[in-house]
Order: sequence, then structure tokens, then C-alpha cells
Amino acid sequence: MLTWGTLSLLWAALVWAWLRHRSRTAGLAFSAHVLDDRQTHLLRPADVSDGWQQRIRDRLASSDRAFLIAGEGQEEVRFLWRPGRRADHSVHGSLSFGAAAATVRVDLREGEHHLGAAGLRKGTSYVAMCQVARALELRGTAAG
Repeated sequence: MLTWGTLSLLWAALVWAWLRHRSRTAGLAFSAHVLDDRQTHLLRPADVSDGWQQRIRDRLASSDRAFLIAGEGQEEVRFLWRPGRRADHSVHGSLSFGAAAATVRVDLREGEHHLGAAGLRKGTSYVAMCQVARALELRGTAAG
């Protein structure tokens, strides 16, 4: 029992450090909410020149992790994102564009296949958020 507890604690520390590293590389704020099932962040594009919204849509469509993309050409784009190797694990996502402030609200929530024992799959939405931010070249804002 002591061995199992020690290994679980070590595993939790490694996962926490891994999530912190992902957060830094994606330019997102790291907080206690990284394990929440739903992640909503207000992000800014790296390049805010003319056509920035379409460039973000194009990056999303060209990503090998995004599929079932709906709402092309609208203010909100809905999609599924595969954060890991398995195709049956995905998160539901949406992008909403704020043209006046040049921001993108990214909303991700875990799908129905995230039923891991003892919280082993906790943080999947945050991992996907980090991947989306990097793939779409978005950075965190002070409000997000």
C-alpha cells in the first residue's frame, strides 16, 4: 500500500510538472483550474494584420488533430480536437472571434470518452488548449 501511494504521488508530481511545461510553451497562465473538464481562454493571435481570422480558420482546418469542423466563415467555429494518439478520445471545441479587440475565445470541454480511473485523464482539456494555442499561433491575454 505504501509503494502504491508513493508511486501515485510521484506520478501526480510528474504530470503536474508536464502540464506546467506545456503551459509555458503555449503562453498560457497556469493555475489550479488546469484539471477542470472545461477550459475557456481568451487568446490573441500572433499576427493581427488583415485576414487574421481566416488564417486561424485555415490553421485549424490544416491541423491533423482537428476534425468535424463546422461554421466556416461564421463568427463561431465548432470542432473536435484529438489531444492524444487515440482517435476515440477527443474534446469538443469552439472558437469565437472578437474582431474589435482582436481576440479569440477558445472553449474546450472533454468528450464522453474521458472516464479514466482515479483521475488519470484529468487535464485532457488543458492539454488540448495548449495544443490549440500552439497550432493556431495564439497567446494568452491578461483577461484570459
